Amino acid sequence: MLRSVKTEQSHSLRRIAFMNFLLLLTACSFFGPRSALNDGMTALNDGDLQAFEEVVVLETVLPDAAEGCARITLLEDWAEISKVNNPLAKIALSAGRGLLDGAIELGTQDMLVQVRADFGSKPLSEVCPAIQPGPLSKVRVETHGDRATAQLPIQAWGAQTSVAAEMQKGEQGWQVVALDFEPAISAIKTHIESQDAAGTN
Repeated sequence: MLRSVKTEQSHSLRRIAFMNFLLLLTACSFFGPRSALNDGMTALNDGDLQAFEEVVVLETVLPDAAEGCARITLLEDWAEISKVNNPLAKIALSAGRGLLDGAIELGTQDMLVQVRADFGSKPLSEVCPAIQPGPLSKVRVETHGDRATAQLPIQAWGAQTSVAAEMQKGEQGWQVVALDFEPAISAIKTHIESQDAAGTN
C-alpha cells in the first residue's frame, strides 16, 4: 500500500514537472523574439503603426531597409556591369553606393514621416518590388541573452537567401533594432554570377 502511494506521488511530481516544462516552453515562445516578429508582421498586415513601432525601431531600421532595398534593386545593373568587366564601371558603381549612403543618411527624417503617413497602404512586395519576403515559418532565430538574430527569408533576382534582423530585449520586450543585408547581397551576387556562367557555357 505504501509503495503504491509513493508511486502515485512520484507520478504526480513527474506530471507537475512536465506541466511546468510545457509552461516554460510556452512562455519562451510567447514572449521571445519569434513572437515579437509575429506581432510585427500582424501589425504590418493590419496597418497598425503603433503596434508595429512597439516591435520595430523605425529610426534605426528604416535606413537599413531603404539602403538594402536600393542596393538589391541595383544588383540588376551590377550584373550588366560585371559582364562588361570594366574596372571604371565598377568604380562608378562603388561611387554610386557612397552617394546612396549619403542620401539615405540625410533623408532619414523625411523617410520616417513618409513611411508613417503611408503605413499599411501598400504590401511589402510593392514597397520594394526587387525583394519578395518569405514565410515567417522559415525564420531562423538565434538568441544570446538579451540579444537575438533572426534570419528573415527573402527571394531576389532568383536567389533564395535571408536578411539578418538584429533584435534586442528591452523593458517593452523584444524589438528589431537593425537589419544587415550584406550576406544577402553577397549571396545574390554569387547566384547572378553562377547564372551568367551557366548561360555562357
